[in-house]
Amino acid sequence: GQPLAPLSSKRLSAASSLKPGGLGGTAVAASPRRVIVQASTSELLKCLGEFLCRRCYRLKHLSPTEPILWLRSVDRSLLLQGWQDQAFVTPANVVFVYLLCREVVDGDLVASEHELQAALLTCLYLSYSYMGNE
Repeated sequence: GQPLAPLSSKRLSAASSLKPGGLGGTAVAASPRRVIVQASTSELLKCLGEFLCRRCYRLKHLSPTEPILWLRSVDRSLLLQGWQDQAFVTPANVVFVYLLCREVVDGDLVASEHELQAALLTCLYLSYSYMGNE
């Protein structure tokens, strides 16, 4: 396929015009449009890293790339050790990890990068147990 543009949207059900109804010439609205947002794994990881940096405002030296490296490192290690056949860090799974982090990571309580790493990897573990193949 063709490469995806950053956070491009594709529209389905483009019939937005009014369709004539039955007797009397009344109009019936067409089905609403659905917008599907597509993003690559790298784009979503970048967004997750930026979210964690904003959420953990007390960690002044945290770079958005650090959480990405933590997640990719675990994924790579599990692949190399034979614990998984394919990468787990995919767009759908990154979104799931984000949803967990959004509920779990409290910026007021995270006092160190080590604490953030523990929370993030706990969310990753939970997503493996829920979304994984095991």
